[in-house]
Amino acid sequence: MAFDTKTIVLHQNELDFLGGNEFGWSFADVEAVVKKAFDQTAVGEQTNFRAFGVSEIVAGNSYSKVGFVETDSGYFTISASMLEHIIVTFARWD
Repeated sequence: MAFDTKTIVLHQNELDFLGGNEFGWSFADVEAVVKKAFDQTAVGEQTNFRAFGVSEIVAGNSYSKVGFVETDSGYFTISASMLEHIIVTFARWD
């Protein structure tokens, strides 16, 4: 594997595979974003998604929402900016 940690930023306009819907923080949305961001990188194709969760870091503030998902490769955190960017960070196990 080429890196231990990597961040990829996508714009919501790149997420047309979600059926034209806005990014909604569902498991399917988060899985699709992680796959879009990382399947074509040195991390490789992502499979076996598990331990999914979404939370607001500051309760009641939707802009502080983050997602977390584990895969066989490592774990990913997902956040969104107010400028319609989705930020996906990968961290390798060990």
